Amino acid sequence: MKKIYLLILSSLGLSSASNAQWQNQGIDLFTLNSGSVGIGTQIPSSYVHGGNNKVLEIFNPNTVLNSQSHLVLSTGSVLNGGSAGTLTWISKNSQASKAMAYIACYQEGDATTNASGGIAFATSDGGDLTHRMYIGKNGNVGIGPGTKNLSERLSVNGTIRAVEIKVENKNWPDYVFKDDYGRPSLKEIAVQIKNTGHLPGIPSAEEVKSKGVELGDMNARLLKKIEELTLYLIDKDKELDSLKERMNKIEANNKPRILAP
Repeated sequence: MKKIYLLILSSLGLSSASNAQWQNQGIDLFTLNSGSVGIGTQIPSSYVHGGNNKVLEIFNPNTVLNSQSHLVLSTGSVLNGGSAGTLTWISKNSQASKAMAYIACYQEGDATTNASGGIAFATSDGGDLTHRMYIGKNGNVGIGPGTKNLSERLSVNGTIRAVEIKVENKNWPDYVFKDDYGRPSLKEIAVQIKNTGHLPGIPSAEEVKSKGVELGDMNARLLKKIEELTLYLIDKDKELDSLKERMNKIEANNKPRILAP
């Protein structure tokens, strides 16, 4: 019993000493009664990005007090539907403070039954913070506005510049050159173009505008048309050779004969 009593007293003593150590060490480490921790600042303050749910604020103690950029870790909500926490970069001087960027974990679904979430990245170009990229609960990545929680693995609202893009396709149209492939006649194609305004097997302008195109599928469709066109040209070349041969025979048979005197 005496050992247990001594252990409790020792624990209380360590807790008291630890509390005194954490409360105030100059401007290096400071805690509020709310539990927020400031490193390099005596007063961990509140910001719009984190509300009053700040957990940790880190300054550089080697510069002027509260007059430098710093990091803030908070559990404040920055997204519709709430967020589980944010890490924010703050630009601060003696006049004002400004959030430059943050990373936030946001909740998707009911936390009690479906605790899932994603990550949002935001930056500022001098104005308000704007969400630039998302990583959803399923690992899908969205870049640009309006790309949160989309079904594609990667969604980009904007242009992409790349040195090379590799697209895999398991249905490359080499079957066009097989003997059992049934090509429509040029007359049939002409009728369809007249009726629909586009080549058979190629999406219309309206469809492309509303749904876009899949690069792998469209490349395969275009290659199929090129291969069909090549076969049509081969057929026409054979017909032309046949016509030339017939014309040569006709000319040979119709040459004037010179009778001997």
